[in-house]
Amino acid sequence: MRGHPIRIAVAVALVATLLHGCAAIPLAMLAAPLLDVGGGVLVKTGTEYTASGTARRTFNLPVEQVHAAVLETFHRTQVAVTRDEASGTRQHIAGKLDGRNVHVELLVLTPVLTSMEMVVKRNIFASDKATASELLAQAEQILFPDRPAVVATF
Repeated sequence: MRGHPIRIAVAVALVATLLHGCAAIPLAMLAAPLLDVGGGVLVKTGTEYTASGTARRTFNLPVEQVHAAVLETFHRTQVAVTRDEASGTRQHIAGKLDGRNVHVELLVLTPVLTSMEMVVKRNIFASDKATASELLAQAEQILFPDRPAVVATF
């Protein structure tokens, strides 16, 4: 079982080599399962990054505290808040910064467990994982000031 992701990587590399001139089969479609294989491991460390650029993190805190940390993060990093609204168990916060749109969704899982999804987009197609990662790290630093900062890896 341990060599399974390696076998998939070898198979993808082989197919990509054999079909290097074929535009009908984009390499991204072949490589997407590999991204998912590694992405699940990150959940255990607390943060998951999707191929589309969304950063997901669950906090063992009430939604009010996470919401306040997001707003404080936006304030400290000079992200202009353009939307802040709640509907049911979800809260949506949006902001703008130099050529980028920031979208945060908070989901109440339990009264003391909150899920956060954050995505920073440069345009319709391109996301900015580095900025999303930094904003998420800043929010976490506000929520847990005594924890040492951890560098995120992709």
